[in-house]
Amino acid sequence: MVVSPLPRSPFAITTLANTVELGRSPQRDSYVERRNRVRRVYCVFVVLACGIPAWSQSTAEIRGRVQDRSGRALSSAFVLLTAQDTSLMRAATSDDTGEFSLPSLPVGVYSLQVKADGFADFDSTNIRASIGEVIRLNITMATPGSSSHALDLGMKSLVEAGDAQLGVVRARAK
Repeated sequence: MVVSPLPRSPFAITTLANTVELGRSPQRDSYVERRNRVRRVYCVFVVLACGIPAWSQSTAEIRGRVQDRSGRALSSAFVLLTAQDTSLMRAATSDDTGEFSLPSLPVGVYSLQVKADGFADFDSTNIRASIGEVIRLNITMATPGSSSHALDLGMKSLVEAGDAQLGVVRARAK
C-alpha cells in the first residue's frame, strides 16, 4: 500500500486502485446507494398506487339549471339532494345563470328538493346516479298558484355504467 503525500481528506488513504475513507468501504457505499434508490422507487410506487383509486372513484355528478316558465334563469335557488338509502344530504345554490352542480356523489338513488323565493317548492324522487355518470337536470319552477312543475332529464346516458353486465341498455326515464 502506498500512502499519498497529500491526502484528499484528513481521513483518506490512497492506494494504487482507489481512495478509501476510513470507516467506509466502496462496497458499503454502493449498498447504501442501491438501498436508497430502492426506497425512492418504492415511495414513488406507493404514492402512485394510492393515487389511482382516487382517480377511479365510483362517483357521479348532478348538474342542472333552475328556470321559471318563461325560461328565465332563477338565481339563488336552494337545491337539496338527499340519498334515499343513507340520508346523505348535499346542498347547492344556483348562480346568476340558474346553474347548479353537485359533484362527487356516491352512487345511489336520490330525492331532490328545490326552493326559490316567489315559487312553489319542487320535489322529485328516484333520481338514480350511476358510476361516472353526469346527470343533467332542467327544472322549471311553477308559481305558487299553479302546481305543475317540469323536470327535464336532458341528454341522460342510456348506457348503465355501474352494471356488471356489458351491453345493458336501460329505458329512458320519463
